[in-house]
Amino acid sequence: MTAQILDFLSRTELCLNSCTDEASAKAAIPQLHLLKQECDKLVASQKALPEPTVQDYMAVQHQMESFNTIWKAIRNQIERMQSEGLMSPEIAAILLISPDSTHTTHRD
Repeated sequence: MTAQILDFLSRTELCLNSCTDEASAKAAIPQLHLLKQECDKLVASQKALPEPTVQDYMAVQHQMESFNTIWKAIRNQIERMQSEGLMSPEIAAILLISPDSTHTTHRD
């Protein structure tokens, strides 16, 4: 599951990175919707898993650096889009960003 999450986050960052102007940000909305649906499925799958073992925790710890790197890149893309005026209300809603906030609702 960890590899699936890292892959999902990488594809999310790539999608956000492709938003370089108003037209490309608008064009990314369908892909962001698909990524949001995939995220919802990952969350549901994760909730259905049995309690993690010590080995599971250790496996996740080995991936934390990758996770943190990708998560920081996503945050940077969101901040860039906000500063460049590319964060439309629709994109903010997909990403679960508060309209009166400059940060995502998820924090590390």
